[in-house]
Amino acid sequence: MLVLPLVLVVGVALAADWKVTNVDRTIDLTSQIVKVSSQLTLVNTGSSDANYVEVLLSSKENEHLSYISAQE
Repeated sequence: MLVLPLVLVVGVALAADWKVTNVDRTIDLTSQIVKVSSQLTLVNTGSSDANYVEVLLSSKENEHLSYISAQE
């Protein structure tokens, strides 16, 4: 589960029109299930409007992912 935030940052950082301005990561160890939460703040630095961001997951990440969300 720790690989997912890194993949998100690398995938987004490679897009020419997007810039990651902040990353907040929280790791919750209060129960037997470890919860990793990452919040990315993105800025569109390109000259055209961007309508979406694609999040790519490997098969292994997809098997262990329980929840993903996005908001504007």
